[in-house]
Amino acid sequence: MPDPETASETPVGTPRGATPEPPALAPEAPEALPTPEPRERYMPVRKRALLEAALSDPALDAAERDKLRALGRRLALLFHVVFFAPREQLKDLYVHFNPDQPGTAPIPPAPEERQAFLEALDTALKAANFRRIEAQDLEPEAESRGRVRAKVDVPVDVFDEVRFYGRGRREREFTLSSWFGFRKDEIRAQFWDHVVFLAALQEEIPRRARRDGRLRPGAIYLKLFRDIPRADLKTLYPNARVVMGLKDKLILGVPAVAGGIPILLNIIPALTVLFLVIGAYLGITGAVEEDQTKKALAALSGLAALGGFLGRQWIKYERQKFKYQKQVAENAYFNNLNNNAAFFDYLIGASEDSEVKEAFLAYHFLHRAGAPMTREALDGEIESWLKATFSVDVDFEIEDALAKLERFDLVVEDGEGRLAARPLDDALDAAEAAWSELARESFG
Repeated sequence: MPDPETASETPVGTPRGATPEPPALAPEAPEALPTPEPRERYMPVRKRALLEAALSDPALDAAERDKLRALGRRLALLFHVVFFAPREQLKDLYVHFNPDQPGTAPIPPAPEERQAFLEALDTALKAANFRRIEAQDLEPEAESRGRVRAKVDVPVDVFDEVRFYGRGRREREFTLSSWFGFRKDEIRAQFWDHVVFLAALQEEIPRRARRDGRLRPGAIYLKLFRDIPRADLKTLYPNARVVMGLKDKLILGVPAVAGGIPILLNIIPALTVLFLVIGAYLGITGAVEEDQTKKALAALSGLAALGGFLGRQWIKYERQKFKYQKQVAENAYFNNLNNNAAFFDYLIGASEDSEVKEAFLAYHFLHRAGAPMTREALDGEIESWLKATFSVDVDFEIEDALAKLERFDLVVEDGEGRLAARPLDDALDAAEAAWSELARESFG
């Protein structure tokens, strides 16, 4: 009688006495593929240029162009009214946290008000096609390079919360000069067209930060930048400081050691004589000979030379550090577009433009088709047109665009889920009716 345990381990169909085949190993799970980067939804095209390109379609006659242009203007007015309330809400919520308000005293905490402001700001940024830059994107890869060649350190203990938002992420080439301008390196790196930096400071910040006097405790700093390499995101902090890298330390430190050691070796034998002379003048030791006095003076000269040499090397070190700090300051200064309260007008204007472009393109291509279209077909046609006309590859927000048109009653949907544009005359009347309704709701 076979052992029940052994029998249970022998595969069915294995002859008695034969060695069973080892069980097949389970196939290894495939390595997880990296998450693909989300496609950009931001259209880096001016609203007027986009509308004029759409209106240049040869299939349109003069009357259609005039009516479509009028519809574009009415859409712009509609979204201007739609975003009037969010603009005023953001300004009102930010007043309490604005670091530019009168006085220099710390701003007392208001957690609920701050959370309401951050949520309203996040909604407005999404409408303008900004997306949150995740933590892993803030640490550039080892091979990535930006305009600032130095390592940057940020004392983050003064911040309660820091956020980065970006739009228009794409690869670009730029030239980086080195070796006093004699060497030109062509660098290919990832850039953001626009970056929003938000930093909420703690109510109690370290004493060294208070002595600096530039950061106001409890405030929320808002800064908008353009054309920023991914590797330079950390340089946008208001308290970013340059840290000398190993290469710079070796370039400046090795010559200092190599030049200082011979001077020091020549001085050491004369130091005892120098101490004897000093002791004699102070009355501690006996008289000294003239030759010893000369050696003491030579030792003093050597010490002065060593001090001058070390001082010169320190000045070189500080000069290089200030040079890198200048790069950090210039990168922030010349690419800065808006700060604090002035930022909201730009943000809401960008949101309005984005909404108008999306709604107009969706209506225009439905109107041009002359027959109902599915969402997928409409989305693909708009994306192909943008790529062919402006060489931009974007993920067009078709659902969002159609929701806007449906809100203003500019499209109709059949029983099979296909969409068609209302006739131009009806669309103009619907836009005018929507304007009147919004005006009543907004202004009373």
